[in-house]
Amino acid sequence: SLKTSLLKWRPDFDNAAEEYNKAATCFRNAKSLDQCRDCLMKSADCHRQNRALFHAAKCLDQAILICKEMNNLGDIRKLAERACNLYQQHGSPESGATVLDKAAKILEQTHPEDALQLYKQAVDVVTIEDSTRQGAEYASKVARIMVKLGMYDQAADAIRREIGLHQQVGSEGAIGRLAVALVLVQLARGDYVAAEKAFKEW
Repeated sequence: SLKTSLLKWRPDFDNAAEEYNKAATCFRNAKSLDQCRDCLMKSADCHRQNRALFHAAKCLDQAILICKEMNNLGDIRKLAERACNLYQQHGSPESGATVLDKAAKILEQTHPEDALQLYKQAVDVVTIEDSTRQGAEYASKVARIMVKLGMYDQAADAIRREIGLHQQVGSEGAIGRLAVALVLVQLARGDYVAAEKAFKEW
């Protein structure tokens, strides 16, 4: 499909992508996960060459799940970022944020720093799109991982950002809960003045 000739100037990326997809399914059924992932990557590349960006992103999305199955977690962040980028170019930022979220969940226990970066990107993607409620949800995950990693200064900033997002949608109950979290984080930082200020402010 990808060979050119005198009468066929352009490779048939559409057909090639389809064939790679079929091969990926066969390899998956045969439990040859390495080859399955490689075929998905090749299919994604063919779709991208054909400007079928949504389909390219879907292939990378599937490759993430195969990497999880193989316990090859090192490639997941990069694949998620590439898939998100393709979804955004296609005009589907929600799908982009979803793939970042899904990958971050896979990485959270073993690679918390990578998960943190993916959640941060998800916040940015959805807030650009004005999806404030979804942004607050991802911001909450950012703050949670920062606390877990002992990054209290950044966690305090992340909680403030989350409070700001909840203020935009008028979610008073969430703001009260976050105020308590902010006080606790300021205490963990050893900043009693900031803790008292947070307590009075919210």
